[in-house]
Amino acid sequence: EGSYYLDLSANYPIAEGLTLNAHVGYQKYANSANKNFTYTDYKLGLTKDLGNGWSAMAYYSDTNAKDAGYLISGVNGNKNLGDGQFVVGVSRSF
Repeated sequence: EGSYYLDLSANYPIAEGLTLNAHVGYQKYANSANKNFTYTDYKLGLTKDLGNGWSAMAYYSDTNAKDAGYLISGVNGNKNLGDGQFVVGVSRSF
């Protein structure tokens, strides 16, 4: 009770078939014992309409998530699941 997620997203056409995508979110956990799980996230990217239901996208996403709440151990050491990453993809709607 009292936890919430705020989302502010926008998609802005910048050229024929090309859209700028932006997002900022804030996850708040009400219980003070969970303060390490509260974070802000953001994403900035582009989506290109390829026609016939196909689209391509590329974006960068990151958070200020603290290691104490989102750290996992792996073969190559520890990794914060909230660390920034660049993503590229292709999708089709039908």
